[in-house]
Amino acid sequence: MQRSQQFRNVLREVLDKVPVDIRNSDPWCKTAAELACSKRFNVIHLIYRHKEYEGNYKDFQFGLSTMREHWESGLSDIRGTLTHRDGR
Repeated sequence: MQRSQQFRNVLREVLDKVPVDIRNSDPWCKTAAELACSKRFNVIHLIYRHKEYEGNYKDFQFGLSTMREHWESGLSDIRGTLTHRDGR
């Protein structure tokens, strides 16, 4: 991941040396600009903890109330996680 970011940074530096009119018209420069994207992404793995009253059918029950309950539970977990700045 870090190596990929370094490549994107180098590509961005090289593109900055190309005149703007060429960067805007040349298809290779356009492709390079897309590849040189400096956006960073955080990947978060959320694990659902089933409730005691849920049986083995929880993967197959998609009722509105169940779905909302799962979303609320997830939102609560996310908020709790984000309050811990140390990553725990």
